[in-house]
Amino acid sequence: MKKLLLIILVFPYFIYCSLFAQSYPFRNYSVKEGLVQSMVYTIFQDSKGYIWFGTQDGVSRFDGITFKNYTTKEGLINNFIWSITEDREGKIWIGTNEGVSCLNREKFINYTNEQGLPDNTVYSIKEDSKGNLWFGTRKGISCLSEGKFKNYSTDDGLVYNIVTSIIEDKKGNIWIGTTRGISCLSKGKFINYTTKNGLSHNVIYSITEDRKGNIWFGTLDGGVSCLSGSKFTNYTTEQGLASNKAWSVMEDREGNMWIGTFGGGISIINNGKITNITTKNGLAHNYVRSMLEDREGNIWIGTFGGGVSLLCNKNIVNYTTEQGLIHNNVWEITEDKKGNIWIGTDNGVSCLHNGKFTNYSKKNGLINDRVFAIKEDNKGNILFGTEKGIYYLRNNRKITVYTKNKNLQDDYITSILLDKNGDIWFGTASKGLFRLRNRKFIQYTTKKGLANNVVRTIFEDGKGNIWIGTQGGVSCFSNGKFTNYTTAQGLINNKVKAIEEDREGNIWFGTWGGISCLKNGKFINYTTENGLSNNVCHFIINDKIGNLWIGTNRGLNRFDGKSFKVYTSKDGLASDEMNHQAACRDSKGNLWIGTVNGVTKINPEFDKLYHVPPPVYITRFRIFEKDTSLTDFIKLKYNENYLKFDYVGLCFSSPEDVIYKYKMEGIDKGWQVSRLRFVQYTSLPPGKYTFKVKAVNSDGIWSENPAVFNFAIVPPFWKTWWFTGICLLFIVSIIFWRIKDLKRRNIILEKKVKERTRELELKLIHIKKLEGLLPICSNCKKIRLENSDPRKKESWVQIEKYISDKADVNFSHGLCPECAKKLYPEFFDTD
Repeated sequence: MKKLLLIILVFPYFIYCSLFAQSYPFRNYSVKEGLVQSMVYTIFQDSKGYIWFGTQDGVSRFDGITFKNYTTKEGLINNFIWSITEDREGKIWIGTNEGVSCLNREKFINYTNEQGLPDNTVYSIKEDSKGNLWFGTRKGISCLSEGKFKNYSTDDGLVYNIVTSIIEDKKGNIWIGTTRGISCLSKGKFINYTTKNGLSHNVIYSITEDRKGNIWFGTLDGGVSCLSGSKFTNYTTEQGLASNKAWSVMEDREGNMWIGTFGGGISIINNGKITNITTKNGLAHNYVRSMLEDREGNIWIGTFGGGVSLLCNKNIVNYTTEQGLIHNNVWEITEDKKGNIWIGTDNGVSCLHNGKFTNYSKKNGLINDRVFAIKEDNKGNILFGTEKGIYYLRNNRKITVYTKNKNLQDDYITSILLDKNGDIWFGTASKGLFRLRNRKFIQYTTKKGLANNVVRTIFEDGKGNIWIGTQGGVSCFSNGKFTNYTTAQGLINNKVKAIEEDREGNIWFGTWGGISCLKNGKFINYTTENGLSNNVCHFIINDKIGNLWIGTNRGLNRFDGKSFKVYTSKDGLASDEMNHQAACRDSKGNLWIGTVNGVTKINPEFDKLYHVPPPVYITRFRIFEKDTSLTDFIKLKYNENYLKFDYVGLCFSSPEDVIYKYKMEGIDKGWQVSRLRFVQYTSLPPGKYTFKVKAVNSDGIWSENPAVFNFAIVPPFWKTWWFTGICLLFIVSIIFWRIKDLKRRNIILEKKVKERTRELELKLIHIKKLEGLLPICSNCKKIRLENSDPRKKESWVQIEKYISDKADVNFSHGLCPECAKKLYPEFFDTD
C-alpha cells in the first residue's frame, strides 16, 4: 500500500471568545407594541391570567397580543404606579404617587389620606391570608380591614416609616422592608433587623420567600441578603452578582433565585452558582426594576427604560457569531468524551469548552473551512470531514490531512462514523463509502452493492449493522453484504439524509420527501399530511425519554409516537431552517440543534414542565360596532341584531398559535374553528341565544371551560305573543259581532217576510173572493208599462200572471172613470 499523503501542521494560535454569552430567546415589549410607558415598576398576574404592568405613566393589562391601558383619563387617581395586587374578590388595587385606586368592573374607586391612609405615596400593596390589605407608604404601613384603615409607624415599633415592600410568609408573619431596615410583624409585635443583625444593607427594595421558608431581601447597595432562621447569607459582586443594587428578587418554580439589578441586568443563583444575563444575552435593558414568573413558567422582566422582556423558554439557549461562534451556518455538531461541543460550519470549526469558544479555520491551518462532519476516535483525536479532505486534530495542536489520492478517491467528505470495532467510515459526495481499518482505506461503491455512490449519512444500529443513506436509497451493510431499500420496497423517498434507531429497535430515515420507519420489515411513512412541518428532513435524533426530534426546512419536530409538535424561531430556536446532520444529544441529555443562523441548545425536559390550559374570556361585545357592557344576561331590540364578539385565550408562550372554537347555540349547527379573535353575526332573528367560545394552545391543551354569554333578541311588538293574542281576540270579537248582527238581521228579515207574507195571503184571500172578470184600466196599464223601468214592468206582468193563476178571475180591459174623464172630457162636460 502506498504511503498516505500526510501533512503535519502545528497551530500557531487559537482564537478564543473571551466572554461566554449565551443568547436567550427574549421577546421585548415597549411603547411600540402598545405598552403605556417603558419604565416598568411592578408586574402582576391576576386570577384570570392577565399580566398587569405599572409604569410612570399609567397601567397596562396584557393578554399576549394587545395592551389595554388605564390612566387618569379612565379614572386612575395618578399615573405614577408603584404597586399592583388583587384581592380575593377580584378587585385590582393600584398604589400610586397620590393614593390608591381600586378597579372593579372597569370602574375606579380612589383612596387617599382623607379616607384613612397615612400618606398618599403607596409603594407596596399586599393582601394577607385573612383578606386584609396592607399598604406601604412614606409614613408607615396601613391595614385595611372591614372597610377601616389601621395605621402603624415607628411609634408602634416599626423600624422606619418609609415602607418600600411588604410580603406575608407561610407562617402568617408580615415582613416590611423600609429604607432603614426590616420589620417582621408577628403576633402583633414588631421584630426589627438591620445591618447590626447581619443584613447587607438597610435600604430594602424588595422581599420574597423561597420554597424552603428563607426570606430574601434586595437592597440598595448590598446585593441580596437571605435570612434563614436567624442567620443572614449575603450575595454581592464578590460572589459574582452582576451588581450590588438589587431592585427585585424572585424565586422561580425550579428553585432558582432571580435578582434584578440596577445596571447589571439579572443574576440567577442556582445552588450557589451565579449566572448573569444582560443586554448581550437579549435582555431589553440592564436596569431591571421588577420580575414575575407566570403560571406557564414564563419570566417577565420590567426594566427602567426598556419596557418589558419576556423569557418564554428558560431551557432554550442560542449561540451565534455574537456569542463567539465562528459562523452561523452550521453543518455538524458532536460532543467529545470531555464534554466539549464541536461545531462544523461554513467557515471553520468552533469548540465550546467551559463557556469559551475555540475557533479553527484557515487562519489556524485548516486547508478548507467548510466542515460537514466531525467525530472523535478512540484515542481522543478529532476528525473533520471537509470539501477537500479529512483532518485529524491531535492533542488540540497537530493536524494530519488526508486528501484525494489513490486510496481516498474523493476528498469531499459528507459524513463520518466511528463503529464499535474502532473502524472509521467516511461517506463521500461521488465515490461511495470508505472504511479506514488499520490505516488502510477500503472502498465500497455500487459495484460492490451500495445503493448509490453519493453518500449523505452513515449510522450504526444496536446490532452493529451499518446503514448508509444515499441519493439512491438506503443500504444496510451486514456480514459483508449490502441490502438495499428504495421506494420500490416502500421507502418514502430515495434521497436519504438522516438515519436513527429508536428505543424499540426500529430504524428511521429522513429524506427529501418525508420520514420512513422500518418496523418488522415494513415501512411506515410520515409527511406533512401526518403533521410533519416540512418534508425535507435533515436529521433525526432521540431524547432520553424516547421522543424523536426531526429537523426540517420549516422547524424542529418532536414526535412522541402519536403526533408531531413543531418548534420554530417563535419558540426560541435560532432559526426555522435546520441543516444537514447538525444535531446531537450530549451526555447531560441536552439537544444541540444546528441551523442556518446558529446553534440552539435545548433541554427536552422543558417541554413537559408546564402544560397550562389557556383560560378564555369574552372581552368585548358590540352592536353595530358600538360597545355594549358585558353582563350576565342582556335583552336586545329586534333591530339590534348585528353583533360582534371579541374573545381571547390567554397563552403567553405562543399567543399567535392559539386556535378557537365558537358556537352560537340556535344558529351554528356545530363548533366553528378560527384563528381570529372575533366573530360577528348579522340579521339574527328574535330569540334566546348562548354564545360559547373555547381555546386550544400549541400543546393541544383546551381551555377547561368555555366562555359563555347569554342574551335575547326581543321581537317587535307585532310579533309578540300578547300582540298576537290581542289581534286574535279582536278578530274573534269581530266575527262574533258579525255573526250576532247577521242573526239579528235575519230575525228582522224573517219578521218582515212573515208580515209581507201575511199581507199577501190576506190580499190573496180577498182576490180569491172575486169572481168573473176583474176589470183593469187599459190606459193605466199602458202608462204603467211605458213609464216603468224594465224590472217594474216585469213585476206587473208577473203580478197579473200570478193573480190569474191563483184566482179564478179574468181581466177585462176598459177605462177607469179617471182615465175616461182625462181622455174624453167632452163626454163628461156638465155645462
